[in-house]
Order: sequence, then C-alpha cells, then structure tokens
Amino acid sequence: MEDLAEAQGYVMAQDRLWQMDLLRRVARGQLSEILGSRTLPIDKEFRTYGFARAAERDASLLDPESRKVMEAYARGVNQFITQNKKNLPLEFSLLGYEPAPWQPSDTLAVSGYMYEL
Repeated sequence: MEDLAEAQGYVMAQDRLWQMDLLRRVARGQLSEILGSRTLPIDKEFRTYGFARAAERDASLLDPESRKVMEAYARGVNQFITQNKKNLPLEFSLLGYEPAPWQPSDTLAVSGYMYEL
C-alpha cells in the first residue's frame, strides 16, 4: 500500500504539481505570497475557515497505518519535485518560486478546500 501511495504521489505531481501547489496555498491562506495583495481577501477567508490548523491537528492524530500511507504519498510528490527542479511547470518560473516540500497535512488541507466547494 505504501509503494502504491508513493507512486501515486509521484505521478500526481508529474501531472498536476502546479494545481496541487495552488490548491494547497488557497486552503492554507497563502495565495498572496505568490500572487500579491489582490488575493488577500481569499487568504483571509481561508484562514478564517482554519483548514491549515485542522490539517495540522488531524495529521498529528492519524493512526499509524494512515500516517504511513500519507507520508508515502508526500514522499512521492517530493521525489518528483527533487528530480525535476530544473523542469518544473512553467507557472513556477513565471512567478519566480519553487514549491515547498509536500507534507501529509497538505493533502488534508486540500481535502478541506475541496469539501468547502
């Protein structure tokens, strides 16, 4: 199961890294860090929802098996980022930043964002 989750993380990042990073930033209220002040209202809204705090809390409460799977997924995403630093999606170079390492709590934060929709 861990190998499958790691492979899924790698493939997901290969196909959707920019979208993953964007959704993570929206869910955590960090969009303005890359897009500027015009997205502050969105950041304030999502910080008020508290998805980032809930994701950090929930990640710390995962049962051992779920933790292993979530960590394996994050490992796969991070392996793709590390192996492709010079060939990341165009949006990263246009905005002048590299994605931070993926954490299990990022997956939970994005899930919260998707639930909100």
